[in-house]
Amino acid sequence: MYITPSKSVLGAQICGLDLSKSLTPISVKNIANAFTRYSVLLFPEQSLTEVQQVQFAKNFCEPTPHPTNKRNRGELPEITVIANSSKGALGNNELSFHCDLAFSSKPATVSVLYCLETPLSGGETYWTSNGSAFAGLKENMKNKISNLSVFYQHRLPEYNEALPVKHSLIITQPETGVKCLYFSPAHARRVSGLSKTEGNKLLMYLTTHRLRKNTFSSISGNPEILSCGTIAIPCINEIVL
Repeated sequence: MYITPSKSVLGAQICGLDLSKSLTPISVKNIANAFTRYSVLLFPEQSLTEVQQVQFAKNFCEPTPHPTNKRNRGELPEITVIANSSKGALGNNELSFHCDLAFSSKPATVSVLYCLETPLSGGETYWTSNGSAFAGLKENMKNKISNLSVFYQHRLPEYNEALPVKHSLIITQPETGVKCLYFSPAHARRVSGLSKTEGNKLLMYLTTHRLRKNTFSSISGNPEILSCGTIAIPCINEIVL
């Protein structure tokens, strides 16, 4: 197992593992440690079935079907097919930066993406370091948002829970103690304790701040790459595949 860190603020490539086979306890431990350190991991030259992808995910958490996906599933309900075809979710749309399942009281902690086919150009996946984003805030902004939370809702009512979902703007990575920004602009509805105008202004500022060049990394969508990204939310044991 060989780990090569990226030149960005997050991300590393892991070679020397065949994820179609059962992993040894030491390999699982080393991967988990790499998750904690680098947040995003790439495993090139993999050839996986859906069963094997789900089995890999089970080394870290309990996979769960995406609650908004009723049609574009693979052979297993835990798999969401993302493609610009009738069989894929999203079609030709491109998603803006977001945290998976922020509108849920139990958001996902890990997303596991397995790339099978890409266009000749484009197709990159971008990941942002919320730890670096928080560290880059001025002290007065850190103090301003230290006790603030954001309410989230999906645009389709059937995906929302009975009670409003609220998450703190600042969370702490449990293994390292690193403080991180946590918010998802696509599903954010209002900031607790602020007027709608003030809250929207704050979220717009934080969104722009989080997309600075020194807080995110791009991953080329080459076929047969498994990429995994972590979200630092303590005590949530779910994975979206």
